[in-house]
Amino acid sequence: MDRYIQIKRKLSPQNNKAGNQPKINRTNNGNENSAVNNSNRYAILADSATEQPNEKTVGEPKKTRPPPIFIREQSTNALVNKLVALIGDSKFHIIPLKKGNIHEIKLQIQTEADHRIVTKYLNDAGKNYYTYQLKSCKGLQVVLKGIEATVTPAEIIEALKAKNFSAKTAINILNKDKVPQPLFKIELEPELQALKKNEVHPIYNLQYLLHRRITVEEPHKRINPVQCTNCQEYGHTKAYCTLKSVCVVCSEPHTTANCPKNKDDKSVKKCSNCGEKHTANYRGCVVYKELKSRLNKRIATAHTYNKVNFYSPQPIFQPPLTVPSTTPTISFASALKSGLEVPAPPTRTAHSEHTPTNIQQTQQSGIEAMMLSLQQSMKDFMTFMQNTLQELMKNQNILIQLLVSSKSP
Repeated sequence: MDRYIQIKRKLSPQNNKAGNQPKINRTNNGNENSAVNNSNRYAILADSATEQPNEKTVGEPKKTRPPPIFIREQSTNALVNKLVALIGDSKFHIIPLKKGNIHEIKLQIQTEADHRIVTKYLNDAGKNYYTYQLKSCKGLQVVLKGIEATVTPAEIIEALKAKNFSAKTAINILNKDKVPQPLFKIELEPELQALKKNEVHPIYNLQYLLHRRITVEEPHKRINPVQCTNCQEYGHTKAYCTLKSVCVVCSEPHTTANCPKNKDDKSVKKCSNCGEKHTANYRGCVVYKELKSRLNKRIATAHTYNKVNFYSPQPIFQPPLTVPSTTPTISFASALKSGLEVPAPPTRTAHSEHTPTNIQQTQQSGIEAMMLSLQQSMKDFMTFMQNTLQELMKNQNILIQLLVSSKSP
């Protein structure tokens, strides 16, 4: 469990670099550098644009940053020198990490080509590390519904190849009771030419495969913490892990398939993450619950930031219900005691600010402002609804065209 404890580093004190720098004197003492540059800074483009060809190629693939590599050892100068000899200087950096009593090195490389060179060296040297899949090697993942589990993955891959779909893997999906289902998760080979915006992949139009009626859908998004079935740690998968194998039942350093103990015996069960008497993949583990809570918080935060406020009505003006009085309130008894003259009651004139007519006019003007604001809000709402209906009609026409084209021979 120590490997999942987050240790915050101490922040270094902030240095006020602005206070140590000398002030720049903007006044010109003498005639040095006082001439104004009136030359055309775009004049150089007139000749260079015609002489030099445009070297930028159209459709050049975007360079993506490879995922980090986590090496399970302490940082040493020998490892840094070896990496410099492999891929060169200024092409990587390392960050020493400590998770409880476990030391790791986070190695970040700049290019995918250097990432492959380093992983090959780590495999040849027998280093314990784990990483993640490169984006360039990740293909589209879909789920095929309608093919029974008796069909082998090799047959599905060959059938997809006959339909001009190059599949990398085909895995049968199991339910909670480990029963095979008529579902297969397919990962296609990464395509060199990316799809355009709002373009649907042709595999979603596939309706028949191996003489069976099928449907192609997107896989469900993972909402649980990912766990490696090799080392039983959370945060990565078995496909990119070379750490020492740990048994899911007894937490001993061997694979689960080669465990010599009785798996049904509760006394031999021990979690490699928390040390309690249960298997390492138990959903009631305290480590799993903590990681699940963190993941739920991140998902909730992402949903909060992704909400779009399509319509925000304008605030409606509300007129004041009462008109404040400008005359001071003085009782008759206090006026006699202080010797002041009792003020005469205000006369109701045609130009008085507190007459009932002016109050009614104020309320009427407030109601008119409120009605104008309401009318503007209704206009904005009607405009929004018209745009939404137009988009829906456009999408409906596209779907009809796709259905007609798919049914036509």
